[in-house]
Formats: sequence, C-alpha cells, structure tokens
Amino acid sequence: MIVENDDSTWGNLVGLSISQLRAIAQQRDRYQTQLTRLKGLGKQTSCIEAAVSSACDTLESGTTSFVIYGEPRHLL
Repeated sequence: MIVENDDSTWGNLVGLSISQLRAIAQQRDRYQTQLTRLKGLGKQTSCIEAAVSSACDTLESGTTSFVIYGEPRHLL
C-alpha cells in the first residue's frame, strides 16, 4: 500500500511486499541504471549486487524483519 502525502509525490511506502517493490523498481529501472553508471565509471558493483540479492532472498523467505548493516555511500 502506498500512502500519499500532500507535500510529496512519492508518499510513504508502508507494508509493501517484495513483488510490489520489484514492480516499482522495474518501472523506474533506477537500480539497473545506477549499476550501469557505476560500471561505466570503472567502479566495482559486485558487493552492491550481492547485498541486494541477499536482501531479496531474505524477504522472499518469508521473514518479517531484518537489518542491513552499513553506511550509505555516495558513489560518483
């Protein structure tokens, strides 16, 4: 379910399933675009891809909560 706010076109994402998240990601293709951009800059993306794949596997296994440790990094 997506709850819209008056001041945000994106709204708050609440209670989304993995299939709904994948549908959103496919529509915008931001993940693949970012990987392609980073690879084009000569950056290694295998760690990012492994973390995303593992997170998807964890969500698909039926778990209701988990934590991904790490600090967000802005890659040029």
